[in-house]
Amino acid sequence: MNVGEYKVFKTVEDILKHNPSGCRVMAQVSLGEILSCDGDVYWTINSKRVDVLVIDPRGMPVLAIEIQGSGHYQGNAPMRDAVKKEALRKAGVKWLEILGDDADAAIRTKIELALGLPVGASTASTGAA
Repeated sequence: MNVGEYKVFKTVEDILKHNPSGCRVMAQVSLGEILSCDGDVYWTINSKRVDVLVIDPRGMPVLAIEIQGSGHYQGNAPMRDAVKKEALRKAGVKWLEILGDDADAAIRTKIELALGLPVGASTASTGAA
């Protein structure tokens, strides 16, 4: 993981630590490992990865987070993201983009909203901002 991805990973980890949902966080997960598909579709998505993935207590994916850093939109990155978004949409997995220049508080708020959690609830007991 790069620095930005790790920062988001640690933020998700902290949010989940203070939430009794039983969800867990993973990094750099291949779509082929979490989405069921056959044949050509499998080979199209297997090489695609999500930066951060939240799974529910049964191990099912619930939120895929993509960190859009400064070099993200080079080459065919928009096309790769479109494939990932569509595969995740069809599987019923939420997609969240975090921008490289998002402030820490904005990142936390985006993640809490995407997970359906009360905004700021995970910072109340820790004093984190």
